[in-house]
Amino acid sequence: MQQYTFALVGDIVDQSIAEVLGATSSSLTALQPLALIKQLDRINGKFIRSAHTDQGNEGWSWMDDGQDEFKTHALTSISVAASEGDATFTASDSSTYPSTGRVAIETNNNVLDFVDYSANAANVFTVDTSTGKLAITIDHAVGESIHPLYVLPTNIGKMTYVAVDGIEYFDTGTRLMPLGRYYSIIDNYILLPEGLTTNDVVVKYEKRATSLYSGDASVDRAKSTDIPVDFERYAVEMLNSYIFMKRRKRDDSSLAKFEAEEELLNALAYDMTNNSSTGLRAA
Repeated sequence: MQQYTFALVGDIVDQSIAEVLGATSSSLTALQPLALIKQLDRINGKFIRSAHTDQGNEGWSWMDDGQDEFKTHALTSISVAASEGDATFTASDSSTYPSTGRVAIETNNNVLDFVDYSANAANVFTVDTSTGKLAITIDHAVGESIHPLYVLPTNIGKMTYVAVDGIEYFDTGTRLMPLGRYYSIIDNYILLPEGLTTNDVVVKYEKRATSLYSGDASVDRAKSTDIPVDFERYAVEMLNSYIFMKRRKRDDSSLAKFEAEEELLNALAYDMTNNSSTGLRAA
């Protein structure tokens, strides 16, 4: 199999600046180093996704598949009525639930209320009030089901296989309560059908692109992209297109983007031809 080395963030940014700006400095915020790194982060992600979304293949040969395993646990239920905005809610038995996480409280009208919690002790869940977390938004009666959600690895790009006790399950494509051999994905969690107890779950997935942007340019410049040096021209041209657009040179921007798309097609063809046993197989 072809062995690749990978382009560094700093090298791509410097090459693009040299080609488009040269020695000319820019006062535009959108053309400062951090802004260019943030754009390159998007470009890196698009490049990785292109192998299994835009082109319908299974992924680049160098992006190893990921796998995660966990055990399910039985659902519990509301033991003390809870109201919208409450800071806590009480379950009949929360002993098997993790100390932090997310649950789906199902009302008697079959509506799911997704709630994040920051603590779980003595059957009492403490609602997580951090920014971006989900609070109780519906009143809940005693006896309503509390469904466990299972956190997924942070590097999931595309789910490829889910099995419970060796039996394959399929994505509902919704945020509804799954039935039968289906599951639902809610943010970075998976929701499985009720009725499971201590079952073994295997999740396989295509890995997502590496995060290149942290807000610290000196640190980010040293990071490795997921783009091999052989194909870094794609990233340079895409970044060139961005810079040209910010400088209102639309024709140059369009030409650079066209060149990038050609480089992408060449990369896809090359990886498929030289790594057909492991990469870019037809989906």
